Amino acid sequence: MNSALSASASSRSDRHGSLAAAAGNRERASFRGDIEGLRGVAVLSLLAVHLFPQWVSGGFVGVDIFFVISGFLVSDGLFKAHDEDDFSLGEFYARRIRRIVPALSVVLFFCLVFSVLFTYPAAARQIGEGVITGAFFVSNLTLWQDALQLGRAPQPGPLTHLWWLGIEAQFCVVWPLAVALMFRHRRWARHAIVGMLVASLLLSALLAGSGASAQLLLPLTRGWELMAGALLAYLMRYVGQGPVACVEAWLCGGRASPLVANAFGWGGLALLGLAVWLVDSATALPTAWSVLPVLGTVALLAAGPQAWVNRALLANPVLRFYGAISFGLYLWHWPLLCFPAVLGMPLTPELRVIILTASVVLAALTFELVDRQAQAGTRRTGRPVVTMAVLIAVALCGWYVQSTNGLFASFPAAMQQAPF
Repeated sequence: MNSALSASASSRSDRHGSLAAAAGNRERASFRGDIEGLRGVAVLSLLAVHLFPQWVSGGFVGVDIFFVISGFLVSDGLFKAHDEDDFSLGEFYARRIRRIVPALSVVLFFCLVFSVLFTYPAAARQIGEGVITGAFFVSNLTLWQDALQLGRAPQPGPLTHLWWLGIEAQFCVVWPLAVALMFRHRRWARHAIVGMLVASLLLSALLAGSGASAQLLLPLTRGWELMAGALLAYLMRYVGQGPVACVEAWLCGGRASPLVANAFGWGGLALLGLAVWLVDSATALPTAWSVLPVLGTVALLAAGPQAWVNRALLANPVLRFYGAISFGLYLWHWPLLCFPAVLGMPLTPELRVIILTASVVLAALTFELVDRQAQAGTRRTGRPVVTMAVLIAVALCGWYVQSTNGLFASFPAAMQQAPF
């Protein structure tokens, strides 16, 4: 009897192992190194404009690139799951939690500890508040409210860069539900995506003259960039295998031609280069100017991994390395850049290089020691419930620091009134 039980357990183990291997093979088959490299382009452009703005004034279009990539990948995964009748809302959210929350928890905790140990009460209180809003993915809404009240963009702080993560998280909460509804009425799905894209773009254009740039922070007005990626995912899966195949059918009678894919690749790269060159802080609104990086990203994604630009440039190991650590690099670089200013230190070129190096090192360590373990899902610390519990604990620490006015009573009297 024991041998029979052992054989049964072994059979189940083999079967589960085979299923896991098959799932891993499917994931590897759908993986695109050029998209990872495109993420690298996005995060490097953001680092360049934040650390060396005199050289790359338009580098913040990297946020637009990130939005389109996220809309494309999230939507394609949802469409595939519905096609295979394998969609689980809980599993979708669990994957997003494993992808986002561990690294975010580490960075938020670091910022909180640093603020308590090395800054003044006013700064620690503000960072504690930023930890709370960042942990609950509402930083963009808080900054939007501040922008409306001030009539201008609020002053940047060590955690204000989490507005981008707030928009992405809010999109990931709502979009799976919308896709599930659309798949009950498939014939209207494409029209619904186009309608949401156009409505968001028009709203963004209408609010662009507000003067406070508050529309930059809302999912309703930045959602068209995410929907551009979603529309491309829909077209590539359901409409003639995507824009490249449609152009081939139109120009080449349906015959596959590498010239078309290469044209998309070069055109997308040119649009991104034009955006970085032309866009600056005076024109950085999510209207006409943001169309350039959005269309450029869409063209590069549509070109496919075999286009020369994607294969030779985007998929090279350097860009793929920065793409792999892009999330951690985005999280780390801004606090490291802001804390010297909080401490009254001038941002010399040498210090900027040190910050850049430290950001890359910390992002790589976070990717290896935190992200990989969490996404593997085999350790107890990778379970979504445990992961969220850690984030909530960090948020509670932030609330305590904020509610005690930055641990005001623990500072010497001479430091208690120091301004932020």
